[in-house]
Amino acid sequence: MSDNAPPVELPDDILNLSHFTLKATLFIEPARLDEFMGHFKKCFDEITSRPECEFFEVYTSPQREPGVVQFVEDWYVTLCPFIVYNSDGLRLIVRMMI
Repeated sequence: MSDNAPPVELPDDILNLSHFTLKATLFIEPARLDEFMGHFKKCFDEITSRPECEFFEVYTSPQREPGVVQFVEDWYVTLCPFIVYNSDGLRLIVRMMI
């Protein structure tokens, strides 16, 4: 997220969902992609071992988009554990690092 991006306020009813999908695109320096993937694999293994994680798919296209890594996670859990409040009292979705 850009520093200039406006804050996003989540409606209360979204916090009660029992299922959600997380999609992300990462831009990694192509020369360091193998190093990154070694670290990412550890996170992948830990996340996919959690029963709430329905699936976790990772996509790359080295010839067409060098250094671009996309992933999709599908979770059967409420969003509440992923919510924090910043100093302005705004709700933000954050990734729980394991």
